[in-house]
Amino acid sequence: MTDDNESNRPWYREPWVWVIIAIPGITILWSVFLILFSMQQHVSMVEDDYYDKGTGINRELSRDIKAADLGLTGRVSFTDQQRLDIVLKSPERRNWERLEVELSHATLGDRDQTTIAERVGEGRYRASINALSDGRWYIDIRNIGNDWRLRSALNTPLEEPLTLKPIREARQQ
Repeated sequence: MTDDNESNRPWYREPWVWVIIAIPGITILWSVFLILFSMQQHVSMVEDDYYDKGTGINRELSRDIKAADLGLTGRVSFTDQQRLDIVLKSPERRNWERLEVELSHATLGDRDQTTIAERVGEGRYRASINALSDGRWYIDIRNIGNDWRLRSALNTPLEEPLTLKPIREARQQ
């Protein structure tokens, strides 16, 4: 008699039915959560105008060629994580009064910083910066007129001075 009662139970009293229904139900809820979460997050690594940025690389190469033509090389070191010392070398001993320095974090755009380095001696420049977090950074040094630039990647903490040279493509021109 009990076998008859168990076989005549309604479907909603069967535990396996609820397990099977729970699998797609949990999947749908998780998908809705991920969609809502992703809509609230801002990803700074993604550029809306990626095509314009890509074509801009060719335009910016002229500044690297100019740095190669001037024979510029540089050496960068950090003092107390708050001061940036730059030494520029050029065959013609060129001196600019100020340089613009841009430090860009590889993945976190909100940590980027731009500063002005003042000349403190023959080919020597100094700038104050906010302390850099450990990780991969890019440094871009250029004159105020934006005629040339020296650019390189660096990993912090920087153990020894970083040497900057014009990029390879500019040196081959």
